Amino acid sequence: LYITTGDEKYLKGYNNYRNKLLGYFKSAAEGVIFDYTVGEFDNTLPFVFGGDQGVTHPCTIIKTAVDKKNKKIYLDEVFYETGRSTNEIYNSIKTEVGSGLIVMDNAAPLFILDLQKLGLKVIPCYKEKIVDRIRKVQDYEIIVTARSKKLMEELDNYAWLDTSKTRSER
Repeated sequence: LYITTGDEKYLKGYNNYRNKLLGYFKSAAEGVIFDYTVGEFDNTLPFVFGGDQGVTHPCTIIKTAVDKKNKKIYLDEVFYETGRSTNEIYNSIKTEVGSGLIVMDNAAPLFILDLQKLGLKVIPCYKEKIVDRIRKVQDYEIIVTARSKKLMEELDNYAWLDTSKTRSER
């Protein structure tokens, strides 16, 4: 069933009916923090690559551009995998990243150093409190490219923790 009224409240009501009464799974977690739309990356804007190193959690490289004037953030998933060595990651991203700047989570200084030794321009980032970062991003419209499937899954499941429930109720 497709609703073509263009009215968000009808779609929200239908999704509520579909999930609660018909038993369908939700596409996003309750209390999801970030709303986004799927669209094209604005290549007219300056961009950097954001990175987070992981072994059991995914290592990610996301092409990112911020349009401050129009309050938009553009995101394009370049790399998102677990269990990869530094050389495997480098070989997967080197062509797309090229001489671009990667701003990497500072929690992995050896990984940053290894990527630098392989010839990538990587610098560590120093992060504010997570709540402050979330508040800043929520002022922007987030546009995610269609190829960024795993990033969309992350955004659909990044939700506020309901602290009103006890551990056994979660």
